[in-house]
Amino acid sequence: MNHIDVERLSATAEAAKNDPTSRFLPFSVNLTWEDGTRNRAVIRDFSPLTLAEPEAFGGENEGPNPVEYLLTGAIGCFSISLELILSQRGIKLNAYHATITGKVGVSRVLCKSIQ
Repeated sequence: MNHIDVERLSATAEAAKNDPTSRFLPFSVNLTWEDGTRNRAVIRDFSPLTLAEPEAFGGENEGPNPVEYLLTGAIGCFSISLELILSQRGIKLNAYHATITGKVGVSRVLCKSIQ
């Protein structure tokens, strides 16, 4: 359903129910500082991601900043959870779009400069 392997999901849920050690899937990210505010993050076998800051935070706008990745993770987690739940219930998803916004308190990030 919705190109999601519901049988595999059921098998994973059953394994978690029967074996407490399999209830949490490990995830990790390897990050390397490159220069200025630019960092490179490697996740599993995927192409590296660039993390950087916009000019207002002293960067050169070379990539999304960590807050934008955090927002991406939050909206992605919500969306994929919705897609999995709908698929498990046999509900066909025709279209879906979501937007998430956030704010960074400049005084918290640049506190030494503002005091």
